[in-house]
Amino acid sequence: MINKNLYTGIVLIVLGVLFLLYNLGIFDLAWILFLLSIVLLIRYILKKDNILYLIAGLGLFAFSSLSLIDRYLFIGFNITIFVYLFVAGCGLIYLYYKGRERNWLIVGSVLIAFAFNNIIGQVWPMFLPWGKFFLLALGFYLCYLMAYRTNHIVWPRYISYIMLGAGGIQIFVNRDMLRFRNLRLSYLFPAIIILIGVRIIYLAIERR
Repeated sequence: MINKNLYTGIVLIVLGVLFLLYNLGIFDLAWILFLLSIVLLIRYILKKDNILYLIAGLGLFAFSSLSLIDRYLFIGFNITIFVYLFVAGCGLIYLYYKGRERNWLIVGSVLIAFAFNNIIGQVWPMFLPWGKFFLLALGFYLCYLMAYRTNHIVWPRYISYIMLGAGGIQIFVNRDMLRFRNLRLSYLFPAIIILIGVRIIYLAIERR
């Protein structure tokens, strides 16, 4: 009990010092979280009695170190959103391979598409208005090839075609080749989801 209280007291003192430095403007939040993650990891290494110290330490270390790397190494680029979306997408795809739940594959592919849309858009800003539709089209078509074609399920392929067409329309709109002032492509994706849901319900009723 004495050793446990000793470690807890040291952690509290370190926390107080870190927040004091933050209030004095010596360290910002990213550095505070980075140092706090080191403290939590050291606490777990010295006294392996609570796995929460390890989980919290690794989580804070990943978040803070990514922010610091983004700040000091990738000047002019924000890779934080790209990394978070890409890692989350890869994690969901891993869950698909573990459990063969196709919904994880779809969501993971969409997250990866948005991740690449974010990083490419920073390099080439003109890519942003229309590029996401082509990336989503590629993601849905790959999902169709990987998991749906063998079961003769075609709706991901249709979504891929629709996204491809939406991207082409967006290119024309941005180049003023076509003028659709009332066009709202942001409404397209919800409409597609509704149509797919109606189609699935119709097929289910028809098979019954």
